[in-house]
Amino acid sequence: LQDKNTVPQGNNMDSCVIKFDSKGNLLWKRNTRLYVRYLRIADDRLSVIGFNDKKQLATEYFNRSRGLPMHTQSYRDWIGSSDDLFCVDSSGNFFTFVENRSILNKMTSDGNHLWDQEINPYIHCSDLIVDELDHVYLGGYLRTSKDPINDFSSPTAYIVRTTSAGQNTWSKTIEFDDKIDRVNNVTKMVVNKDGCLYAIGEHKSLIQDSESERTPNSWLFLLMLMPDGQTERQILTDLSYEGDFYLDCSGNIVQIKALSWRDTLIVSKYDNTGERQWMAITLSGDRLRFFPLFLVGIVDWFAKQRKKGRVNPFTGVWENPT
Repeated sequence: LQDKNTVPQGNNMDSCVIKFDSKGNLLWKRNTRLYVRYLRIADDRLSVIGFNDKKQLATEYFNRSRGLPMHTQSYRDWIGSSDDLFCVDSSGNFFTFVENRSILNKMTSDGNHLWDQEINPYIHCSDLIVDELDHVYLGGYLRTSKDPINDFSSPTAYIVRTTSAGQNTWSKTIEFDDKIDRVNNVTKMVVNKDGCLYAIGEHKSLIQDSESERTPNSWLFLLMLMPDGQTERQILTDLSYEGDFYLDCSGNIVQIKALSWRDTLIVSKYDNTGERQWMAITLSGDRLRFFPLFLVGIVDWFAKQRKKGRVNPFTGVWENPT
């Protein structure tokens, strides 16, 4: 957990690692001075990887069963920033993507540099993952110019896979019929045990008009690729791309978005074709913590009213309208 005021480059960090059992009972809690970016479990050792207050990449090791601290290791020779994308393979090797140089970097868990590999210089990377076979995937979009400020084209969603040695095995562009005035960006990826890749992304309009206050201009798209990079499924949904999204190894999606009503979140689950499985609302206070909504159409209507005022989700009445 990270304190909401924590910043990667700052001090006064308030971070901790918490372990619960399958019923949600607290087993242990340990503080850490790192800005946590990654957790890795190997045997009975938990590795907490992140950045210390000197902006150095570091790892704190804990006993997984009891949470007892073991030792800390920092990587003083690592060159990068806390804004770089980051992942760890099955052997504990680090992969980082340095955005401003389009460099994929690999080093051992001891901090020894292995290689740097330049990736397509036109790529903007939004997600970096590694699968069980240590293939590395970069997802984001392709620009037509190295100068993002003066590039007025429509970026195309893009995924590239490399080997553990940094060689490209395949790359994939994702296009739609109306790509001329859209930004398509792969934002989340996951690979299952069979090597199939599930991804979600944002299909966003570049055109702003008077209707944009009432209708979404950004939609969610779904993608499934086979291990050889061939497209198995590509779906542009009618779901507005807003809030936070989480993706599991089966391609199921959880969306969390806030209503204008204070401290109220809508949690929705969709399968890998975009069909909604269920929806629920979380409320503040002790009156009710988790309330399932069966009239999902009403909740959708509430969400569309967020810019028109504060809506009470039970009465539908605007509170303090602007």
